[in-house]
Amino acid sequence: MKFSELNLEDSVLQALDAMNFQECTPVQEQTIPVILEGKDLIGVAQTGTGKTAAYLLPVINQLSKGGYPADAINCVIMSPTRELAQQIDQQMEGFSYFMPVSSVAIYGGNDGVRFEQEKKGLTLGADVVIATPGRLISHLSLGYVDLSKVSFFILDEADRMLDMGFADDIMQIVKYLPKERQTIMFSATMPAKIQQLAKTILQNPVEVKLAVSKPAEKIIQAAYICYEAQKLGIIESLFKQQKPERVIIFASSKLKVKEVAKSLKRMNLNVGEMHSDLEQSQRDAIMHEFRNGRISMLVATDIVARGIDIDDIRLVINYDVPNDSEDYVHRIGRTARANNDGCAITFVHQHGSGIDLLKRQTSPHAHYVGITPDQKYLYSVDLGADKIVMYDFKDGKLEETSLSQAVNPGSGPRHMIFSRDGKYCYLVNEIGNSIMVYQYHDGHFTLVQVIHCVPRHFHGFSSAAAIHMTSSGKHIIVSNRGHDSIVLYRVNQETGKITLLYMVHTGKGPRDFNIIDDRYIVVASQEDDCLELYTFNEEKEEIKPTGNTLDIIQPVCVAL
Repeated sequence: MKFSELNLEDSVLQALDAMNFQECTPVQEQTIPVILEGKDLIGVAQTGTGKTAAYLLPVINQLSKGGYPADAINCVIMSPTRELAQQIDQQMEGFSYFMPVSSVAIYGGNDGVRFEQEKKGLTLGADVVIATPGRLISHLSLGYVDLSKVSFFILDEADRMLDMGFADDIMQIVKYLPKERQTIMFSATMPAKIQQLAKTILQNPVEVKLAVSKPAEKIIQAAYICYEAQKLGIIESLFKQQKPERVIIFASSKLKVKEVAKSLKRMNLNVGEMHSDLEQSQRDAIMHEFRNGRISMLVATDIVARGIDIDDIRLVINYDVPNDSEDYVHRIGRTARANNDGCAITFVHQHGSGIDLLKRQTSPHAHYVGITPDQKYLYSVDLGADKIVMYDFKDGKLEETSLSQAVNPGSGPRHMIFSRDGKYCYLVNEIGNSIMVYQYHDGHFTLVQVIHCVPRHFHGFSSAAAIHMTSSGKHIIVSNRGHDSIVLYRVNQETGKITLLYMVHTGKGPRDFNIIDDRYIVVASQEDDCLELYTFNEEKEEIKPTGNTLDIIQPVCVAL
């Protein structure tokens, strides 16, 4: 179907013609008429199918016809990442070129000047606001944003936003919106949590599903079975005869991205890296260079797996196997866009897929064993295999169940503890330097939060070590080797989520620690050959060094 066959205004068709857009994609053909009718919609389609235009075009079309309040926010579009927000804003500019429809992009990672510019746009009343959840809430909390006249509320990559822990933020934003509005949701998948969200915020939605979780047919997919140490050599051999052009390499963590990019640069390859440690201006510059071909190879975390629209990516390499099938679809969906051909290669390693950190992930490495609070299962935290292995005890034998939980490749899970009521568990990752918070019920784990253990501005080596909870269950403490600190977190008793309070520097290599009577903390500083004593006031949330130490050669465990 051609765009000219849809009930679009001449000014919209003129913009499409100027951009050489003639034919609708299937998702556009099925969703644009529904949105034009004013109905709520949930669209489920794979990445690279033209979902952005599917909601932008009808919204711009309606706004261009007039009848909406001037100097007011008429449409809010939510995006999981700043990169996707930028892309939507760029497409918005193109589609609305011949129409008096204004827009402003709201996203984090910028300086105060940018924040003031966003404030100005919000207070003057841009027709369309494109925002990441956290940044919009920051503006809303200051009291100058009026969303009471919003006619269109759009969630793009809704499944991704929920995966990133934005569910509460979205519901908070919804409270500022009028009940009488048109709500549009696009998602690559339709899990139960998306269905529940749709029931909550949509009214009698039309549901459109196209090729859920299926890679584009034109993508040539291949896998290399290899050891971790062989991956760089395979990449080198791939580009020995022909220089890389438009290549994205996905790695499991920012630490891995930095290491891979550094190694590829040593091969004299033209490489850029993309991860959360970069400032927004740096990320913008790298993407600009990559789009213009001045950078031929981009090494990135999943931060660019969704929503970055570059049509001529020739090759995608999964340096690590993605955590699940949906992540795989989104990663390889960066190639074979706009009817182009593309290739995707995945490196498959039998065991742990993270960095060979002191031989930690060359093979399975069961680091901690425990019993679930419901006494139903024995679990093993496997640092090498990036997995929580769940066992049944039957006929005097342990048998692995289908409930085993995979962790993000390269995380290196080390220890896991449960909340006092058994509803939540807290997994500390040695290599990923993170804490994963899961909701636990009858052997099933649902990820609700991921939080870093070390400051984002810290660029040295560090590895998370021990994790303990106070007897009240109100606080969690984690130790970091390299950053040499213990970190205090407050536990939300209702949601299980944790909030960073502050960090206290310790001696070198705090391998383990323990909490005594919720009054003292004893830290085993392995590299300083001593135990250190700290006072702990849970009510005041204070940890203070006493200066008292006990000389012990390489202490590794503190037991009570």
